[in-house]
Amino acid sequence: MKTILKTSIIMWLLLAGGAALAQSSIDSVLHSVEKNNGTLKALRQNLQAEILDNKTGIYLPNPEVEFNYLWGTPGQIGNRTDFSVSQSFDIPTVTGMRSRAANAKNKRSEWQYKADRMTVLLEAKQYCIDLIYFNALKKELSQRMEHAGTIAAAYEKRLKNGDISRLEYNKSQLNLSALQGEIMRLDIERAAILSQLRRLNGGIEVALNEDEFAEA
Repeated sequence: MKTILKTSIIMWLLLAGGAALAQSSIDSVLHSVEKNNGTLKALRQNLQAEILDNKTGIYLPNPEVEFNYLWGTPGQIGNRTDFSVSQSFDIPTVTGMRSRAANAKNKRSEWQYKADRMTVLLEAKQYCIDLIYFNALKKELSQRMEHAGTIAAAYEKRLKNGDISRLEYNKSQLNLSALQGEIMRLDIERAAILSQLRRLNGGIEVALNEDEFAEA
């Protein structure tokens, strides 16, 4: 039942864009991931390199200048100096076809980066949702454990006074132990999620202590 509830909450939040969460906290984590994630850093560098590479060759080459000094023979002819300037070009460059092709390649590169970026951030966002879910569940279980601890302590006194049987006392202890074990399991799962967020954040620790799903 817990798995079904968790899955339903996560799917709804992903489809709704996370609007029902403490969005500012998640946004803060996502901004940090976008800044520090090693994969996204490499993708940004590759994008810049591809844009520069796509622009290469769309401009006219530098003109070529030739200089010749001719000695006159016989002397009365005089000396002569020749200059020549040449500029090579091709039709695609002149008509802008290469520029349009380069722009199209740049657009594809940018869209590919955006898609890869979304994949990384969506993974981080889902971990944030999981973490908030476990924070809320731990808060609820901690309250139950506190109540169970109070009952167990009261039952221990009543057992000493002979007011209850050993069986009733053992039941209170089992209930307390079960809740303690459940909280320990949650702590392990939370630690695993935090480890994944740290990985996505370039090895930097992430703090996300929200434990409530805000009203939509």
